[in-house]
Amino acid sequence: MARRLTPSECAELLEDLEQLADAKQAPWLDRCNLFSEVLRTSYLYATDDEVQRFATLAARQLYVHQALGVPEQLARNLEYHRRKIHRALLTKTEYPHEQLRDAIEALQCWIEWHRNKAAQPIAAQPQVPDETDTSLQPLSVRMVVSDRHTVHDSKGEAIPTFSGVVEATSERITLHLHDRWRAMGNLIRSGTVLHIIAGRWSDTNTLHCGSQALLVLEPDLLLDVTTVAECFTGNFNSHLLALLRLFATETTKGASAVVGTVVNACFDELLSDPTVSIGAAIDRALRMRYLDVLAAINSQSLSISSLQSDIEPHIATIQSVLPHLDKGRLTTEPTFLAPHYGIQGRLDVLSETEGDWRSVVELKSGSAPPSNLLLAASSGKSFSIGMRPNHAMQIAGYNLLLDAAYPGRTGSSQILYSAAPDAPLRNAPNAHDLKADFLVMRNRIVAMYVALAQRLFGDLDHLLRLDTHTLPPFHQSAFAQWKSAMGSLTDQEALYIRALISFAFAEWIAQLVGNPWRLSGYATLWRLSIPEKTEQLLALTYLRYDPEGSDITRGYLAFTFSDQTPRTTPFRAGDIAVLYPHTALTSDGSIQGQVFKCSIRELGDVKVVVSLRNKLFDRTVFTDDQWWALDADILSTNIDTMVRACAEFTLLPQQRRQLLLGLVPPRTEPRSVQRPARLTDAQFAVYSAAIGARDYFLLEGPPGTGKTSTMLRALVEHLLTDERETLLCAALTNRAVDEICSALKHLAGDGLLLRMGSIESTEHPALAFAGAARTRPFDELQQLVERARIIVATVPYLNANPSVFTLKRFTTAIIDEAAQLVEPQVVGIVSRVERFIMIGDAHQLPAVVQQSERSMRVSHPLLDAIELRRLDTSLFERLLRIAQRNGWHHAWGRLTEQARMHHIVAQFPGTRFYGREFGTLHAWQRNDPALLPYEQLPSFLRHRLVFVDTSPELHQGYNVGEARLVAACTTALATVLDPLPSNTLGIIAPFRKQIRTIIEQLPEALRAQVTVDTVERFQGSQRDHIIISCAINQPSDLRLIESIIELDGRPVDRKLNVALTRARHQVIVVGCRRILEHNTIFAELIAHIERTGIVLSASEALEMLGNCSV
Repeated sequence: MARRLTPSECAELLEDLEQLADAKQAPWLDRCNLFSEVLRTSYLYATDDEVQRFATLAARQLYVHQALGVPEQLARNLEYHRRKIHRALLTKTEYPHEQLRDAIEALQCWIEWHRNKAAQPIAAQPQVPDETDTSLQPLSVRMVVSDRHTVHDSKGEAIPTFSGVVEATSERITLHLHDRWRAMGNLIRSGTVLHIIAGRWSDTNTLHCGSQALLVLEPDLLLDVTTVAECFTGNFNSHLLALLRLFATETTKGASAVVGTVVNACFDELLSDPTVSIGAAIDRALRMRYLDVLAAINSQSLSISSLQSDIEPHIATIQSVLPHLDKGRLTTEPTFLAPHYGIQGRLDVLSETEGDWRSVVELKSGSAPPSNLLLAASSGKSFSIGMRPNHAMQIAGYNLLLDAAYPGRTGSSQILYSAAPDAPLRNAPNAHDLKADFLVMRNRIVAMYVALAQRLFGDLDHLLRLDTHTLPPFHQSAFAQWKSAMGSLTDQEALYIRALISFAFAEWIAQLVGNPWRLSGYATLWRLSIPEKTEQLLALTYLRYDPEGSDITRGYLAFTFSDQTPRTTPFRAGDIAVLYPHTALTSDGSIQGQVFKCSIRELGDVKVVVSLRNKLFDRTVFTDDQWWALDADILSTNIDTMVRACAEFTLLPQQRRQLLLGLVPPRTEPRSVQRPARLTDAQFAVYSAAIGARDYFLLEGPPGTGKTSTMLRALVEHLLTDERETLLCAALTNRAVDEICSALKHLAGDGLLLRMGSIESTEHPALAFAGAARTRPFDELQQLVERARIIVATVPYLNANPSVFTLKRFTTAIIDEAAQLVEPQVVGIVSRVERFIMIGDAHQLPAVVQQSERSMRVSHPLLDAIELRRLDTSLFERLLRIAQRNGWHHAWGRLTEQARMHHIVAQFPGTRFYGREFGTLHAWQRNDPALLPYEQLPSFLRHRLVFVDTSPELHQGYNVGEARLVAACTTALATVLDPLPSNTLGIIAPFRKQIRTIIEQLPEALRAQVTVDTVERFQGSQRDHIIISCAINQPSDLRLIESIIELDGRPVDRKLNVALTRARHQVIVVGCRRILEHNTIFAELIAHIERTGIVLSASEALEMLGNCSV
């Protein structure tokens, strides 16, 4: 529910406004940015206990005004200033001082209203007069709903009616739903965003959505076209099938599914090279799907020879059809995003010719229906389609994608049934009724997902009540098994599963629309303009295609930076991205043409190289006479795998479920093991306990304690001495998996170790199974898998490729970085192994989660009993809490000796976050003097702990004075440390804008030698000297740099812990003391530095730096 602001929140925001009002000489842009931030923060505070998600600030604002009964005039004034100042910032049009003064007064009045509900609103702001000519009203409108009421037509039938505002203008409008759209009325609530296309205006403020219109619920929530289409079966068309697909689907592909994927790959091969032989095409296709093929062979459902004979008739049909396809520029698997319709999709083939002619061909390898099959639309109209209903509706979704991408597009849409040699190619109608029915289904699925995210499980209960025989035959067996398993769960298990399901869908929404406290989310791709993305450092923009540096035949495209390209980016090599020309983004939020899914192959200072996912594309698109941009992509499969993991948990034996919940203690079998020479006494004690675990062991390793390089290596070496053991080693990131490979590479001889995943994503290509799969015969690949006793992979790869568990039966899984994995990410993996050892540190950074704080909190006695109070808690942390609470000392161990930090650097994080001082493993950590041995440095820079007090500025997300000071300290240190190895100096800043500002202040020669990045990017690494730039200018910004959780009875700031423990010899903290001390932990840190190091002002530090000879 929305709530009134607390007195402390009001005081904090009024302090920010006072700073804004006093800064009359500051640039208007800075003042407007701060106004927008304070306004936004006030509404975030008002909804921080609300589980409903809001796509935009306008939706959140309208909901709060409605829920709290804000006086109408005050509400209108606030909406007016939000819209006007946003427009000024967007267009970089100077905002007059007088109008900004009025805006500040309105915001002050809003905050005072929370303190005293009787406070009087200020005078109304001038509004733009209403347009009286209905012919000038827009053809499409994004509307934010405020409330619902019902009117009746001439027949006395109820017409769902909604009041709200036009999102872009805040103009009040009323919407009436007619015909097929009436049923959508029950899905809409206050704060919902609707997109109405081709509605009818009866007057300037009344819009009707009837049979010729289209309605899209929450258009920024993009659903895959196939997700919607698979809900149409003909006999049972229901949005519940989208949920069923997640819960009751076989995790490994059967023979027919493997044949289908290989046939599709062959189709791509034949299109890209029509001269290729059938044998070569099949071989290439098999190698593209090598994991599924090997899993099917291993399960004895097919052989290579039978697979080839099954595929050959499909290839013959495809070859007979190729001459009859539309000729033109061909693209395989082109991707389209259509936020106008709330969908996205990847076509099989797009053919383009001159003009607007664009044709779609979708390949289906299953059996073909009768060529005269009819499909009835909800309007009563029937279409002779000769294709299955789900295929026809898939084409309807693709037609919507192309309508959005190419307005005025013409062309055919066809299904190619490769199993039907007589009539394989069938045309699908491009009919409005089918598109409308498609969007009705899409809206129902979105409403269901939103409800699940808000912990409303009516649709799940409805699904569980279905009779198995009402479902399509291919779903019945898996559904019956899952339904029976759900029915056998205890109340506690059922509540646990529902909590994780809610978390997964809430995360899906947050990944698309972003976290309300920071500018993020996939929707920024189309919601923000190129200048906004450039300013906010959310994308690589103003790129030029470089044909000379590209290998276009392999899909490797190079782009050079321009002067306008931001040098601080959200990317690193290996990240997935979306590539598109600047001209693709339109002012109405649509995306013209296709976008190109890719991964970052190389990222340098002046260029970026990407690898396109689809290798057959229209090469004429890539020219060097237009600007290109790269935005971050998301993996929607992560959400699917999290939900499927919940289903897999339900299918486990009850004893295993109880074990994973923490209701029964894990078994142990103490063993007498020989001590590895490199382990200390303390390490050996933890090692021995882990070896003796029969179910699981939790190894907690604070920073620098050798979790991977020492402990994981020793555990693997011992386990391999037992011939019955087959090990799975996993971690969240490719970098962490490569560290595992580095620790174990001495075991790679005789094929004991295989690295799963793309060969391009690893620093150990010789270990990559994908490399062998390119050329080795399949019988040899089978032998490689059988011989391997250690499989190493990322957790996302394992979740996306469950075939791995068909290929190998694992006795023990060792999961590194376990505290960075939310429970649904890992529960499916540990469910498939006999024993698991998790290695991590709950005191360091948690999993990266996008959703709001409120949606992660849960409270129920049954969940309290298993230590589940936050849904972003890792399984590692939850089981660790249970083990510590219950005294299961055999189930966990903590390393207490670190080999990284000088004891002065380690003292505060050790005592404050872990409750004890760390032991040290090297003499220098204890014996080196308190002052650094560089007499040329200013005296304050010789201290191992330094805090420099700076002044706040009006900027959002950066502080120029701080950046200059950081650069000056870095330059002084670099001078005395010359030559400067790349791992010597590191600068941690919380915001990309501050990173950019610091880099701009650094001398050119140091920019390549000094790492400047966020704390998230520093986890897992270390430097001799660390400088932390806090860049906090207002108290309300503090929550953006915190990650506070209670562990061992004490609050722990996980971000601060990681930042401080990256340093070996010295930590320098730079920030505004007055603001930072609002945070108790920062106040304690500053007091500790004052006792054991030095605290000084920025002016003192700059004076000493200026007087220094270095």
